[in-house]
Amino acid sequence: MPAALTRRPFPWRYGILVPNHICATRGTRWRNPRSRQSPANWPFGTQGPSTHAASRWGNRVSGSNTNYVVLGMLLEAATGHPWARLVHERVIEPLGLRHTFTPGTSPYVPQPTATACTWFPGADRPTDTTLATGGGADGGIISTPRDLATFLRALMSGRLLRPAQLAAMKRTVPAPDWIPAPGVRYGLGIAWRPVAGSRDGVWFHGGTHLGVVSESGVTPDGSRAVAAAVFTLRTDEEGRKAQALAALRLVDNALTA
Repeated sequence: MPAALTRRPFPWRYGILVPNHICATRGTRWRNPRSRQSPANWPFGTQGPSTHAASRWGNRVSGSNTNYVVLGMLLEAATGHPWARLVHERVIEPLGLRHTFTPGTSPYVPQPTATACTWFPGADRPTDTTLATGGGADGGIISTPRDLATFLRALMSGRLLRPAQLAAMKRTVPAPDWIPAPGVRYGLGIAWRPVAGSRDGVWFHGGTHLGVVSESGVTPDGSRAVAAAVFTLRTDEEGRKAQALAALRLVDNALTA
């Protein structure tokens, strides 16, 4: 949805362009910062950064939820409406996502739901983190795997965006260290990766919150989509990696069955 509002740079004080915030997993890391030839190569600054800055940014992809918080602020400044209202009017209601809503600062979770548990470092047992609040435009939405799959099918089939905007989302840069999977590339808010048994690979985006880990995948034409939610969050490196790999295998097997 935010991509529909990025046809031209927002006049941000420091010259950072909107696509910089949507690209990179959750961070403003980008391919050649000086290139101005296409939306996939829009510059970090309106005049282009210094040689030192270009070397420092390089072509890495890193993570920072701050980017999506800023996007929410940009949307509100450009439209005069809260970002949550825009999501409801342009995405949730048109797609009939009956089990998706924006809780704001409320810790309320609709019932029935699973208990969300988090294994904090050094703990000998998981902590119930079902009732937790936090997050704005960077992920302040509660939904279900079914609604998420519906959204992904609609996005990839062209129901939400015009062709040029969807094409801009699909312009990608390498993201080799983002998740434990080979060949991952990141676009504007969505990523692509090759999958055995699928000629065209899958588009996807996972996420985490206290006690919840989600993963998803959708075919490039939007004909099939899979979403999964795991209600235990591991915080140790080995546990996180094993959990991520299991979720990716689940999505891959479902999409290629």
